[in-house]
Parts: sequence; C-alpha cells; structure tokens
Amino acid sequence: KLKALSLVACFLLLQIPGYSQIKFEATQPDDLVALEMDNGEKIFASYQQSENTVVLYRSDYSEWKIIPVDLARKQQFDELKSVSVNVFNTDPLIEMAYTSLEYISNYDTEVSTDHVSEKYTLYIVNEKGSMLMEEKDGFHMEVIDTYGTRKLWVYKQSDRENKGKDRVDVYSLPDAPVADLKID
Repeated sequence: KLKALSLVACFLLLQIPGYSQIKFEATQPDDLVALEMDNGEKIFASYQQSENTVVLYRSDYSEWKIIPVDLARKQQFDELKSVSVNVFNTDPLIEMAYTSLEYISNYDTEVSTDHVSEKYTLYIVNEKGSMLMEEKDGFHMEVIDTYGTRKLWVYKQSDRENKGKDRVDVYSLPDAPVADLKID
C-alpha cells in the first residue's frame, strides 16, 4: 500500500508543472477596451485625453495606430463604438466610430441649478482623422448585416421635434464581400 501511495504522490507532483500559471504580460491604461474588427482581428483601444487621440493596440499589446479625435470645445469623449476596415467605406484605411458627450445646463428653463441635460454626437472618422460622418443626437449605433447587405442604425436622442421619443436613423453601407462575412 505504501508503495502505491508513494507512486500516486510522485505522479501528482510530476503533473503540477504541467498546469498553466498566471504570468504578467503588460500594464495598460485603465480605460483599455477589447474589440473585434470586421475582419475578425482582436485589438485593444484606449482614449488618451491629454493627446485627444485613440490608441489602437495589437493583441500582443504593442501600439498599432494612433487616431486623432476632434472634439468641440465643450464636448468630451464618451465611448468607442467600433473599429473596422471595410464597414463604412471600401478604402484600406481603418475607420472608427465613437460618441462624444456635452453637458448642457438648463438654467433658463429650470429653477434648480442641478438640472443638466446630456447631448450626444456620433462620429465616424478614418485613421487619419478625416470625418466620414457626424450625427448629432446619435448616442448608439449598430451595423445590421443580412447576408451581404449592411445597414447602419443610428439611435438618436429625443428632442422637441420628436415629442420626446427616441428614434433610429437607418443608412445604407457598402455591401460586404461574401468572403468577408462572418455570420453568427
């Protein structure tokens, strides 16, 4: 029995190094987000407020691209929505969609000075910072792909003209090459 027990203990000790260990890889900004591009590539991104840029990182955390972000004076970066290659146009440049946020005080309409409304804007730019689309009141977006025909749905904030109801504006996008489609 003692021989069998010693054999089991040796076998277990030999197996311990075979298990993976947690290993430190890198230190990154705390606002780092993981994204999957339309071509299936996994990347990371971080907004650099001091530089007004979004830094894109490869999956090994090496810096890949720096994309300028143009914000109006009172706007601040809100959220990175998408990074893609061929969703918004067919050129080889990287495209990025993000939202900005502006806080607007309603001193003239409200008695309380605490009342503030939020105004969003959705931007789509290429890697050189050139504007492809600016959608005022756009706070969210989705790319709807139905077997090669793509649509951009932009969710918009309600305003007085729409009697307080949110809405969705729909735009056509360049069709995806069938070989590039990932259908879930």
